[in-house]
Amino acid sequence: MNAILGFSEIIVNKQNALSESELTKYSNIINLTAHKVYLMMENLIDWSRAQGENIRFNPEVFDLYSTAENVITLLEINAYQKNVEFKSTIPKPCLVNGDKTMVGSVLRNLLDNALKFTLPED
Repeated sequence: MNAILGFSEIIVNKQNALSESELTKYSNIINLTAHKVYLMMENLIDWSRAQGENIRFNPEVFDLYSTAENVITLLEINAYQKNVEFKSTIPKPCLVNGDKTMVGSVLRNLLDNALKFTLPED
């Protein structure tokens, strides 16, 4: 949150004095940090539900392709920073029966961990 507040404050207070490349750099930092904060909040909510045993299985038919694409989009900036590209081989559409929230959480954690432990490509 400090990065979001600090860099957005710089943009607000010095927007006329900043070059276009500085504005782009600071905006990207804000965006990347916001994504990381979002992921941490999602993980905290999931952990909290698990601790309170409030996890309910809500099966439904949903499109796995769309769910995976949403997760990839969420983590795209982190992947870009490591020069890594996610590619899904899930067919479009791919209707499955399961808990969409749980599947999304599992995919998000798997891809996030994959990024954490993947060395950046040069």
